Amino acid sequence: MTQTDGLTFTSNRFGSDSNVSLTGLSNVTGLASATGNAGQDVEGTINGQAAQGDGQVLFLANNAGGDAAGLQVRITGGEVGNRGSVNFIEGVSERAVDAITSILGANGALSSRTDALNRDLERIQEDRVKLDLRIESYQSRLVSQFSAADSLIAQLNSTRDYVTQQLAALAPNRQSD
Repeated sequence: MTQTDGLTFTSNRFGSDSNVSLTGLSNVTGLASATGNAGQDVEGTINGQAAQGDGQVLFLANNAGGDAAGLQVRITGGEVGNRGSVNFIEGVSERAVDAITSILGANGALSSRTDALNRDLERIQEDRVKLDLRIESYQSRLVSQFSAADSLIAQLNSTRDYVTQQLAALAPNRQSD
């Protein structure tokens, strides 16, 4: 801001974009042309890291690294000088995001548990295939044994019928004796 005998000129911009100059006043009595000084962008650090200034805004670029990357602080009012300290402390929402990411992320607890369950499922499916083969083999063996037993019973029944006929044929001969 520049003041000349009752006239005040104020820039509506902040930082290096701010500048006021008085030119073309050679025909005005009592006024002389003057070039103003360019404003300064705010300077400082955030969370111990050198921050960039753009007018009133002090910020850490997103690629600055660290927990405070992307943080912006607007400095308003007052004269040039120290405004104090700004320290970044990770908030509850950031901690919640970290916790959820650790659970749901590619290497998170949920992913690990899902992988373990999928491995168990594959093992169970392999065991089921083996069990189906064993059941099929056992069933085949039982059918074979049943067929052999059925055949033996049929032979025994046939032998019984033959013996019964032979005894019946001998029985009338005994009655006549």
